[in-house]
Amino acid sequence: MKIAITGHTKGIGKSLYDILHLSHTVKGYSKSKGYDINRKTDRRFILQEVKDFDVFINNAYDDFAQSSMLYELWTDWHNKEKTIISIGSNVTEYDLPLEWKDLLQYQMHKKSLKILHKDLQNLNTSVKMKYISFGYVGTEQILAKQPPIPKKEIMPLNDAVKIILEEIK
Repeated sequence: MKIAITGHTKGIGKSLYDILHLSHTVKGYSKSKGYDINRKTDRRFILQEVKDFDVFINNAYDDFAQSSMLYELWTDWHNKEKTIISIGSNVTEYDLPLEWKDLLQYQMHKKSLKILHKDLQNLNTSVKMKYISFGYVGTEQILAKQPPIPKKEIMPLNDAVKIILEEIK
């Protein structure tokens, strides 16, 4: 199986990449490797490279670029027997209090992804659409937060990865 993943050098994406490349052909796309999904030219390049792939894991968050990546990929893949997995966030499920206003922009971007994903999924095209969201996942970034997030609120990274891997089978 040929699998592409954005955000493959950190966090959930890195863990997925490290596991998947052992038994599949996997191509990663990350800003640190020169692929910025905020740039339309980079998204076009990615779309060209993944034309013959089976699965695309839309993992990298970067403002509205994750939604743009989803829409452009769906436009190319909607009539094909492929799978698109979008990684969202449970922040979309909450009315945030004013003291959490620093999360409002992130919430807006992730809500956009969730709504777009569901709208595209409802069109009942050939491509399989899978949306997975999490709360806090035990990535390096989350574990380094100050003040620290209570451990009981953090899903172990391996658990999140297992959930995504189940959707690929």
